[in-house]
Amino acid sequence: MRLLLAPLRLTSASPRCLLSSASLHPASVTTTCLPGLLSPLTTSATSHHATSSHRHLLSPLASPSVASLHTSPVSAGLRDLVAPGGAIRNVLGKLGVLNVSRARLRAVGYLLYETAADGPDYVQFFQLCEMPDTFFSWYLVTELHVWMLCVRLADDGAEGKFCRGQLITAMWEDLETRSKKLGSVAASVRNEQIQQTSHHFQAALLGYDEGLQDDRVLASALWRRLFSRGGKDATRLETIVAYVRREQARLDRLSRDRLLLHGQNSWGPLLVT
Repeated sequence: MRLLLAPLRLTSASPRCLLSSASLHPASVTTTCLPGLLSPLTTSATSHHATSSHRHLLSPLASPSVASLHTSPVSAGLRDLVAPGGAIRNVLGKLGVLNVSRARLRAVGYLLYETAADGPDYVQFFQLCEMPDTFFSWYLVTELHVWMLCVRLADDGAEGKFCRGQLITAMWEDLETRSKKLGSVAASVRNEQIQQTSHHFQAALLGYDEGLQDDRVLASALWRRLFSRGGKDATRLETIVAYVRREQARLDRLSRDRLLLHGQNSWGPLLVT
């Protein structure tokens, strides 16, 4: 496990996720008027009778009450149905129809991962949990914050599920990029260790999920992941549990637009005085 135990230099600038997102332009809808459909078919005097007999068929088209159907604002009832949280939006969400484009959600997934990889104070985590300054220790702290983001995104239906997948994809891409900078390791060995980390990641998510409603179960999962290499002080474990609960509550208060449309998130301090 040379790769996972390689020293991590926190004082140097860590590589960040490079992200380029295209601006989204909503498609504009234009209406075209065809004057020929409303103009007289003939202009000769011999067609006067035919024009008069069909005038009653054309007159309703020019009625202001009918024309207002195309320009009047949406009724309040229909607006409620199509608004976020409305019946139509809920049905579309269950069918997997996304209100936000996949390009935007993909970009947001990478942005949110960047907050998980660069936002926490790793020095405080290492000191509190008595963890060595290694690549694997950095990964364990990042893993915890990725899980908290995944839990929050699960509340946003199909859009949140898609964004969560992009978040995890960004994590594996970043892990591979960082591992290549740690030294000359055979590609086969690096890929095998990344694969083992993937299995541990799935197990960690299950353990953390079981502790969503029970502090004792969450403390047990945190102890196995963060304190397995040292740390015998239970008060330190209690500090980590309190931190996770604070951050979960903060993420729950985060608006959907700020999270899914802009990927904005900032972690609070680990130690609260």
